Amino acid sequence: MNQHLESAATLALVAIILDVLGFLFGLLFLPFIVLPFIFMFLNYFLVYARIKEGRAEMARTPSIVLGVLELLFGGIIPGILLIICYVKINDGLSA
Repeated sequence: MNQHLESAATLALVAIILDVLGFLFGLLFLPFIVLPFIFMFLNYFLVYARIKEGRAEMARTPSIVLGVLELLFGGIIPGILLIICYVKINDGLSA
């Protein structure tokens, strides 16, 4: 796995950690618990796990889609990280 894909996996992992923190924060305010929980699992299974398995080309589209969705639904930092992850995946696949 090249350097770009490693950094993409790290960015996806940081986005997952921030979603976990959003989930824990949502425990205080129950209506806000659902979206971080969903995004956490989608980020893990559709982006991070695929990059780590060596199937980065399959993680490209979910990373941009989840990034935009997180931006729209309040996950500003994880959304930005997933968009950067998308760029890193493209760089890694083209290298």
